[in-house]
Amino acid sequence: MVAAGGSDAERCAARESVDAFFPAERVDVASLGPAARAVEALRSAWFEYARRTPRFAAKMVRGSFRRAVAAAVATGPFDVIQAEIGGLASVVDLLPTGTPTLLVDHEAGTPNGGALADEPLTFDWVRRTYPRWDHVVALTEADARILGGVIDRKVPVRPTGVEVPTVSASVEPGSVLFFGSAEHAPNLDALRRLATGIWSRVVAARPDAVLKVAMGAVPDDLVAAISRAGIRHLGFVGDIHALVASAAVVVAPLRLGGGIRIKNLEALAVGRPLVTTATGASGIGIVDGLHGRLAEDDAGIAAAIVDLLAHPEEAEALGGRGRALVAKRFTHAAAADWTLEMWRRIRSDR
Repeated sequence: MVAAGGSDAERCAARESVDAFFPAERVDVASLGPAARAVEALRSAWFEYARRTPRFAAKMVRGSFRRAVAAAVATGPFDVIQAEIGGLASVVDLLPTGTPTLLVDHEAGTPNGGALADEPLTFDWVRRTYPRWDHVVALTEADARILGGVIDRKVPVRPTGVEVPTVSASVEPGSVLFFGSAEHAPNLDALRRLATGIWSRVVAARPDAVLKVAMGAVPDDLVAAISRAGIRHLGFVGDIHALVASAAVVVAPLRLGGGIRIKNLEALAVGRPLVTTATGASGIGIVDGLHGRLAEDDAGIAAAIVDLLAHPEEAEALGGRGRALVAKRFTHAAAADWTLEMWRRIRSDR
């Protein structure tokens, strides 16, 4: 396992679950000062230009990441080598010839939120690097079709598993929660949408409502927008399950990106009523009004939040059905069984 960033607690938890741990630091641009941020932007731009590698991937294969991968590979031999995110596709040159390789792409090559076909550099990078992996796997059927068309190969879909925890927490009436990684462009876009177009509509109907945001450091302009909107920015939260469990409503107004939204699965798994978009529901199978509430425009999302806050019993029933959906379809056991069977097939094909 090669890990990037994260808190000390997260790293300790990871060490307990793997046989060998090779940490690698990834630059957190939002935490840098203005001068360091400018230098980092120039370095990333040069790497992007010189290596013809999109910036999200360039950040993951520079310096410490490549050293960590090389150190991990040196502890082999291995039966299979698997990379769990598409941004690592470029490290394929570090992997030993003859060992089967498996790349799991979480977002059809586009974690910045755009469509792969609209990003020429990313499209070219995927076309050049992904075929060098013996096997490429996606997390949704839509992503599998996109990637398969680019690399001219059948791309299987792996089930996604999440924990379905039993969390004891009192729901705070009027509380709404948005959470996610601040390094993920679609999350920043969704937060900006909340701050500038959605939350004012909710407060107009429910002045007592409180929006909490669990997310690391965000850009300065977004900090200002959050402040103007009266949104509470909690920063990074270690025990996200307890925070989710206390929310009357969880909102995820996503309009960018691909893959399956783990944060939405986590919200449903805790049994909280979820308001999201078709993009946020992709690959999950949420039926509007049965497992969650779906809306696309700002007014519709705000109206769904207000309605759930006004009808807590219906909201709880909605959350219960969402939890049942996740418990049935998105188990760790199903994901592990699929992965083990994939490894067996890879080995038998050699």
